Amino acid sequence: PPVAAAPAPAPAPAPEPAPTPTASDEPKKPAPVDEFTALGADVGYESTEQGPLNPGEVRSVGLSGVPGEATSALVLITTREASKHGNLRIGIDASKSGTKFRFPKKRARSAVLVVPVSGGKLTFVTSKKSRVHVRVEVLGYSVNQYPIKIRAVTPAGVVRSKMKAGQVLPVQVAGVGGLPDKAKWIAGVVLQVRTKGKGADPGNLKAYPSDGGPPRTRSAPIQPKRSYTTLLVSKVGADGKIAISPSIRAKVRVIIVGFIHR
Repeated sequence: PPVAAAPAPAPAPAPEPAPTPTASDEPKKPAPVDEFTALGADVGYESTEQGPLNPGEVRSVGLSGVPGEATSALVLITTREASKHGNLRIGIDASKSGTKFRFPKKRARSAVLVVPVSGGKLTFVTSKKSRVHVRVEVLGYSVNQYPIKIRAVTPAGVVRSKMKAGQVLPVQVAGVGGLPDKAKWIAGVVLQVRTKGKGADPGNLKAYPSDGGPPRTRSAPIQPKRSYTTLLVSKVGADGKIAISPSIRAKVRVIIVGFIHR
């Protein structure tokens, strides 16, 4: 008799569709490392007590507010009363590495610089024919060789107000004047601050993150009935804001002039 054909095998099940990738599956940018510390502003060194730097002098100085583990510092350098124009080399030793700063005869000159530091100190080397006074205001510092990436922006005014003693004014800075929209990419905001005291006593103005506290530094001085302009660097709160607070009644103007990029 004829043999019955074997039944055809059942078809294999269709493969499952590949899962659709979600936002959580996509590679994420690494979180920014917070190795820059904003100090507001504080006088780190002034040559008034030791006397001016002499021609060809090598002088190592400690910077107030900069810890031993710091590897670089953001500073405002001011030179004045130079016997003739010249330059300073600023580094961790007397070698030709480091940052060079040129200064004019007699007139004051200021500039914001990133300088290398070691053990909380830096070293000045003066050019061979110039005598000059120097002042260093420390705006912040970094550790672990973390680069301080300072960026200039088109100046953007954010405060112009008469403020009461102890008043705290929140100020939006993220997304303003060329700053990134997200605070996590801003290690610090650079502010030009102009103050004028309304009373007879001096005071100061501090800038700090909206979710933090004021720095323990001198920050921006307020002189009685006299205008004073300086620079401050403040960390930015997670909401993209900083807080501004004067210790005495004052007219206050704040302009964003740069930031430190994470």
